[in-house]
Amino acid sequence: MSDRWVRRLWRFFEDLMEDIEEEIERVFRYRPRIPAGPKGYEVQDLGDRFVIVADVRGFGKDDLEIEATTRAVRVSAKKEALERKDYTLYERKFEGFYVELPERIVPEEVRATVRHGVLEIILPKAEKKEWKKIRVD
Repeated sequence: MSDRWVRRLWRFFEDLMEDIEEEIERVFRYRPRIPAGPKGYEVQDLGDRFVIVADVRGFGKDDLEIEATTRAVRVSAKKEALERKDYTLYERKFEGFYVELPERIVPEEVRATVRHGVLEIILPKAEKKEWKKIRVD
């Protein structure tokens, strides 16, 4: 077998697996898996993007850590204890959250802002692969 033939076959199977995954998600109407427990955030599907809005009162942009893959986003935060005169302010606690998304996103294009204790994360969806007809000459 030539290397070129093997690469074509490998690409065919990769595309086939992606198509199968997308069809399974469509058929079973996959819902985002969101951990149980008190939630201080919401996930919205706006067609071309997902938007996550979270309550992060007391935390600024430097206290937050956001990570994204093509299928999930994870948010965590930590604030160091502050010493003041005759009392100590203890570390603020934010459990963070992890959301698995029902469609692929583009991690490089994810944007986040914090205003008045509200974190907003914009997660643009990846383009869906369309079958293209090839004309045979």
